[in-house]
Amino acid sequence: MQKYYKVMSWSQLVTMMVIVTVLYALDYQFLSQYTKQIPESVIKALKFAAFALASYSLLNQIGRDEHRQNMIALVTSNTASADEKKFGREQLVLLATDEKRGTILATVAFVILTLLALIGEV
Repeated sequence: MQKYYKVMSWSQLVTMMVIVTVLYALDYQFLSQYTKQIPESVIKALKFAAFALASYSLLNQIGRDEHRQNMIALVTSNTASADEKKFGREQLVLLATDEKRGTILATVAFVILTLLALIGEV
């Protein structure tokens, strides 16, 4: 099964931005009366959680590319033993898993920030 990467066209991006802007305006108009009912400590905790979740990928990026290059060189090396090549493959799988984890955590952070934006706190 082949997977393709699709880039949105300019018209799709503009349409999406218009829809999001209109929905945000409607939300802010009708739901702004409920924002005072959320405790400030909860809002601050959500802001910090979003920051921490979004930082995971950035902090793990330090040294990740160099380690990946070293493991690819190890796997493709003619002088490496079978155990070293197996270790290199396992490390590459772990790096891919870590990148997926970073993407998921960044998505959760984005959702938290979106919810905070809906109540006018971002």
